[in-house]
Amino acid sequence: MQTITLRIGGMHCSGCSHTIDHVLRRQSGVWEAEVSLDHGWARVLFDPARVTVDQLAEAVRQAGYRVSGDGV
Repeated sequence: MQTITLRIGGMHCSGCSHTIDHVLRRQSGVWEAEVSLDHGWARVLFDPARVTVDQLAEAVRQAGYRVSGDGV
């Protein structure tokens, strides 16, 4: 297992953080996701053998948000 923190841009409300949480948890290999609207990040516990950091970031981008972080 690996944990990564992604900086998320474009979140404006709790609905945004809920959307990102949902998008991340639906990715194969994600065990846990925690999204902070106040701090502008998402912490993700995932299996790197099943999903990459780039795939996680792309899923968030596809939902309409900006992403930066380790390995992105």
